[in-house]
Amino acid sequence: MVKKVICILIPCLIIALILGGCGGGKKESAAEDFNKELKETEKEIEKNISDEIGSDVDIDFDMGDIGQIGMNLPLPDSFPKHVVPLVDDANVVNVNEYEENFVVSILYMTKMRYDEVIKFYEEVFKDKEGIYKMQFDGGISIELGKDDYGITIQAYEVDDNNSNVMIDVNYRVLAEREKLKATLASGKSAELPYGYPEDIFPILKGDKVTDSRYSETEDRIYFELYLLSDKLSKDIVAGYEASWSDIKVNYKSISSEDFQLSGDKEDGYEFYIEERTKDDVANIIEYTISITKRK
Repeated sequence: MVKKVICILIPCLIIALILGGCGGGKKESAAEDFNKELKETEKEIEKNISDEIGSDVDIDFDMGDIGQIGMNLPLPDSFPKHVVPLVDDANVVNVNEYEENFVVSILYMTKMRYDEVIKFYEEVFKDKEGIYKMQFDGGISIELGKDDYGITIQAYEVDDNNSNVMIDVNYRVLAEREKLKATLASGKSAELPYGYPEDIFPILKGDKVTDSRYSETEDRIYFELYLLSDKLSKDIVAGYEASWSDIKVNYKSISSEDFQLSGDKEDGYEFYIEERTKDDVANIIEYTISITKRK
């Protein structure tokens, strides 16, 4: 209940701020006016919610940086307008980017009814399955995923002439994919763990170590490597079988989902290679190498 009230209240106050003429000034001034509006209504909202649920609530309306406020704002580069188009008369009045969370959020006004807005987006995403839709008094929201974006669209009635539409887009999957691609292309690898027997168990050329660990017990030494590769699973397995001489393979499995390779070598070594994740779009595999040495 509290979350729903806040989600509706904030966009409505932003639009009230815009319609009241505050959006044309400086961002700092608009933010101050907006936070003042929130503080003025805080106690009333808390009281109404407390009366409804029968217990005290404490709502923090200190919004900090609420983003850019204005009229007909340009969309930021991080907003995928090719995936999430806007209605024809959309007037973008608030833009906020949460880069640390890989989220971009916009708020726009439209003369369309909120239910017509949702119908517009249902037509846009008609080929997508698994769309979650929720309807409540004066508003409708939908959630879905497309092209590795997580999308939430909330349309609310403001008055007889206006609706507002909040769109949140999460692009974490794409950002992490680009990071993996950049790491693989950089030519840099993390340091191998202390004492790693690289002459016995070399890393495949072109693969990158992203992290490594060393641990030791009374009778064993453990090395663990985390790696990235743009090779096929079968080529990774074949590569290590060829480059690790005189190994005894005890188990080998290669499928469309993952791969595993384990065995041992003279001088008390045991090894285990396993695929962790695969990004078929970027053609990148993350895998681990675990080496155990008996003392």
